[in-house]
Amino acid sequence: MTELANSVADFLAAISRSISFIGRDARRRSEIREDLRLLEELDASPHLDDDNKRVTRFWLNNHVVLRVAEYSRVDLRTVRRKVPWSSVILCSCIWIPLGWLTFHLVERGYGWRAAFPAVPAAFFAVATLGMLFNAEEIVAPGTELDGAEHREDE
Repeated sequence: MTELANSVADFLAAISRSISFIGRDARRRSEIREDLRLLEELDASPHLDDDNKRVTRFWLNNHVVLRVAEYSRVDLRTVRRKVPWSSVILCSCIWIPLGWLTFHLVERGYGWRAAFPAVPAAFFAVATLGMLFNAEEIVAPGTELDGAEHREDE
């Protein structure tokens, strides 16, 4: 009778594991272990050249990192910084007239004198481009990695 009960329990555990009621964490850990074993096999493989090894290792390594983060419930969402439009407009209002003045001075034959408005115009133009195309991603607000949490002993 005990053997029958154990058999039924094993059968029900296998079915519930297959429909992911039980063992989801164990399955994730085993998938991570299999991916790490695959990385080791990839390093030992004589069939791949260095470029293919590097690309596949990079992809698989990133895949493992994402799986570990998913398993440990780390929020990896990021947001892109917003463009500071007021600063872009202000810088543009400075560099465009200075650039026009530089062009005008060069057209009139005052080449070396055109350097005075050209230098700040170039700096402001580069600053404007930097503000427009700054693609730096930051941690999403409200996550545990954004530095918003406070220690209780402070």
